[in-house]
Amino acid sequence: SIRLHDLSPELQAAFGYNPAAEAAAAAADEKRAKDAAALAKARPAEPKRASATAFDTLLQSFGQAPEIRPGGVDLACWIRARCGAPLDRRLLAVVADCAFLALDDALGPTTRGSSLDNAIRFVAPPVGEWVLAAMHVNGGENGIAHVATRLFSEEGILLAVAAQTMRLRG
Repeated sequence: SIRLHDLSPELQAAFGYNPAAEAAAAAADEKRAKDAAALAKARPAEPKRASATAFDTLLQSFGQAPEIRPGGVDLACWIRARCGAPLDRRLLAVVADCAFLALDDALGPTTRGSSLDNAIRFVAPPVGEWVLAAMHVNGGENGIAHVATRLFSEEGILLAVAAQTMRLRG
């Protein structure tokens, strides 16, 4: 896969990527991390338990929804059918349903979700074998994540836009 910030400025512009917004989100993430570290140092240490059972661990995580970093996360990857078949709308729909891939950077590689809502809107007829899936985690709260995906041809033509809402588990 390739990240949007690794593309040339022309392709970044074609895909609607905004490096300034990414830099601002990264700076905000860094500030939050520093603030959290300072807060952790100021808190008195909690007493340690002798040992935590699997049940204790489950109780600690019960009802705790994963959090998504504000500002979203971008992921772009090139995808094609293993058999080399040309793109069609069915394949685009399958690719659009892979929005959970963008959650790894936002929440960690063990996070998965069940789709609650998935919509795709076709913009242009699919051409070629490869499709660029540009995914953006728009945000989330209370265990729900929202991911937007744009699908592009090898020539940079927008083929489809998709949106998916997922119930997170992780």
